[in-house]
Amino acid sequence: MFTPGLPEQQGNWIWEVCGALGLVLIGLVLLLERQPQLTHHNRLLAWLYKRLPRFTKRPTKHQDSQRFQQALLIWREVVACKSTAPRSLKAFKNRARYFVTLAEELLPQAVDETHWLALAAIHYVEPELLNFEPLYSDNIGVTPLTSVTADFTPEAAAKRQRQEELIKQAITTHQQQHGSWPPSPQNRELFAWLAEGMKIH
Repeated sequence: MFTPGLPEQQGNWIWEVCGALGLVLIGLVLLLERQPQLTHHNRLLAWLYKRLPRFTKRPTKHQDSQRFQQALLIWREVVACKSTAPRSLKAFKNRARYFVTLAEELLPQAVDETHWLALAAIHYVEPELLNFEPLYSDNIGVTPLTSVTADFTPEAAAKRQRQEELIKQAITTHQQQHGSWPPSPQNRELFAWLAEGMKIH
């Protein structure tokens, strides 16, 4: 049984629409690659931008700055309280570099990479502490820290208290060496959104 196809004019119209949509998508991808700051206030564009690495090559940092290296030494003990394996520290460094690179591409202003490394360390050790407000006091030395609740087992409470102690020490040293704490609420919000769904190894 013969089934007639689409009239030639109608078929051409469909191909023209598909071609136009393809050109729009390619143009949007190229625009976001050149002006990633456009995603800062638009979650839809940011969602698309986060998925661009699947289709385009992202710039990578080949050399860490001195500030980044110093911050890594400050936060090394915090990271180690999750795992002391050398490959875990290397994996964390790559994770921190990734966040710093994303921040530099997404934010219109200069990025304090030490803040982003610190946020990455806190998130790496315990994602729940990322939203623990006492950590972001500008006078952390006299701020009591306790995120332990009645639901914690004794073992979990001891582990959390150790994490908080190490983070507090790192923040104090961070302030002494870099003189800037805490990260801005906007940077914390963006970091939390970028880290959402990221698997912690």
